[in-house]
Amino acid sequence: MSGGGCVFFHDGDYAGFPRRVAALVLDVFASLLLLRVPLEVMARFHPEMTRDEAVRAAGPYVWLALAAVIAYHVAGRRLRDGTIGYRIMRQRLVGLNGAPPEWRALAGRFLLAVPMALLFLAGYWRILRDRRRQAVHDRWAGTWVVKSGASPAGGAQPVLRSTLVGSMVLTWWDVEPVETVAAATGETGLPRARE
Repeated sequence: MSGGGCVFFHDGDYAGFPRRVAALVLDVFASLLLLRVPLEVMARFHPEMTRDEAVRAAGPYVWLALAAVIAYHVAGRRLRDGTIGYRIMRQRLVGLNGAPPEWRALAGRFLLAVPMALLFLAGYWRILRDRRRQAVHDRWAGTWVVKSGASPAGGAQPVLRSTLVGSMVLTWWDVEPVETVAAATGETGLPRARE
């Protein structure tokens, strides 16, 4: 991972727990509406069908609706203003460079976020303890949720961090402000004198 173009935001620019959970609830509601569409179409155009018959007939279309839900959550977060929940809660998803994350990071984030959300928001509780308010799936994907109007506070260096969970080592990319990295390494940014 190269350091080119990495940024960090002020601590107050990262979206907090209530805002993140409210956006999640709104996006889950939007997803449920998308999944409901095939059943409503069957009920509207085939009123003679029983509920069970309508559910069986809508089966293949439910798979299409499920694909639409996945596209909503993955592609929607690639947009500058994000999904409906992100727009209403005025937050956006960014990667290491402060721009919308890459597709691969978004897909991985979604695959980890779904089970974490289903397990009583297991991955979201971490936001309460994290300085940059990252949930587990954000850490894993190298993403941050910031307020919509947030601007980068400055340049940063990517830093590989690790923690021990039981016998497993979990590793993720984080960013450190360039000034902090320079102070820790003793670099001033000025050319070094020849010895």
